[in-house]
Amino acid sequence: MESPPPYYSSAPKKSNTGLIIGIVIGVVVLCCILPIAVLGGLGFYGFSKAKGMVGCSITFGNVQHAITDYATAHDGKLPNAATWETDIKPYYQTQVAKHAKEQQMFAPGASNGALGCSNDDSTITGISFNKALSGKKLGEIKDPFDSVLIFEVPIAGTNLNSEYKPQPYETSPQMFNKRRGWYVAKVSGAPKLLTKNGESVDVSVNTTNSENN
Repeated sequence: MESPPPYYSSAPKKSNTGLIIGIVIGVVVLCCILPIAVLGGLGFYGFSKAKGMVGCSITFGNVQHAITDYATAHDGKLPNAATWETDIKPYYQTQVAKHAKEQQMFAPGASNGALGCSNDDSTITGISFNKALSGKKLGEIKDPFDSVLIFEVPIAGTNLNSEYKPQPYETSPQMFNKRRGWYVAKVSGAPKLLTKNGESVDVSVNTTNSENN
């Protein structure tokens, strides 16, 4: 009787992003469960490489919640695109405080200056508000799980805004010398990473105090 084929030969073809997400999850488990002393050699190398991506996931989740918290406090109305980052600052700082442990480990400077992501390839990307949702009420958005609220852009800056248009995968930041795709966050639902094939992967790592989000 022939032995069954190896697992990898029968598995469906997956994009590099799936591997990256798996690595990130592994790094989060390592850093949160094992003592820091264990993170040596290749483990520490993997941690340092994944740190930027995990930090970006945390930042996107915090910004998304801060915007919706702002809307809740303003009769359900989203901020004006021209001043959105300034408007949500106190709500964003509240989110940072809720996730202080993760914030300190992966994105220690994210609460200061323009919002953005520090990446493995030494680039700093920005976060743009979808101008099409400027000043809209949450109740007027027909499909909050499919409406992009914020999205990653190549250059960082304050109060960045434009109508959402997918960024080319080929120009996305790198992780482990592979393109990782671009972050987006819808009005509702976990932040996502857009992959090479246009598919999306949930990348939320905001797990603590989630009942307050």
